[in-house]
Amino acid sequence: KAPSKVSVPSVIGMTYSDAADKLKANGFYAGLASGSSSSGIVTAQSETSATKGDTIYLTTKVESSSNGGNGTNGSSTDGTGSSTQQ
Repeated sequence: KAPSKVSVPSVIGMTYSDAADKLKANGFYAGLASGSSSSGIVTAQSETSATKGDTIYLTTKVESSSNGGNGTNGSSTDGTGSSTQQ
């Protein structure tokens, strides 16, 4: 007998790390679709219903935002700009 499928929460529009946390909290694993970056925003997910413990593959798109970061140094809004005290 096949385990019953449950609905997978939509994580589209979230960051990959938030989406992975939400999927984990609901009993799923998050996977990264090929060509996607873990620093992107989720634009698609592989399943809308799945068995608990399944891996949901997330497609992400890196927003070309004004901070121009390439994802290697995390959030460039804190730490670097305010370190000018003597």
